[in-house]
Amino acid sequence: MLRRPALAALAIALVVPLAACTEATRIPDAEPSSAVAPLFASDEEALAAATAAYEEYLLLSNSITENPDSEIELLREATTSEYFEEVESAVQSLREQGLVTMGTTQLQSAQLQQHFQDLDGQAVVIMYACIDVSAVRVLDATGTDQTPAEREELVNLEVEFQSSVEDDNLRISRSDVWTGGSLCTS
Repeated sequence: MLRRPALAALAIALVVPLAACTEATRIPDAEPSSAVAPLFASDEEALAAATAAYEEYLLLSNSITENPDSEIELLREATTSEYFEEVESAVQSLREQGLVTMGTTQLQSAQLQQHFQDLDGQAVVIMYACIDVSAVRVLDATGTDQTPAEREELVNLEVEFQSSVEDDNLRISRSDVWTGGSLCTS
């Protein structure tokens, strides 16, 4: 059996939220929709653009890690400024160890996770990718193969792209190993 103070508290708890919904409380109007048209008209278009951007990135990164004299700055065109810092650090570390790569990383398959416009009107595309690194060898300064024996040859990734403010080109903003499933087939 509920005591009087408990009944009073229960009554207040029920009445106050209802009173808050009276005519005096006004729900603000929705923000006006963005006047900027979406960059992609369909999922297929978004995936095609992300796939092309990723393949361009792979060509650039393969070239840069094969040749220690190549300009890392070339990767700025394919990455956001934040992600470029990560990539630059990784390439510098490789070079400091006297290592280069030989062979090319291939995009085996890609699947769209989602695409949307962010609050700034920039397109964001996230895809799952399977990359094949089986043809890539890591060599030291003497040409000796230093490729880790336990390295996976097919790698599942979740890759995020953003359009830039200057143009509609997609640039990689994030790339993480994806453990939620597998696109890779042998």
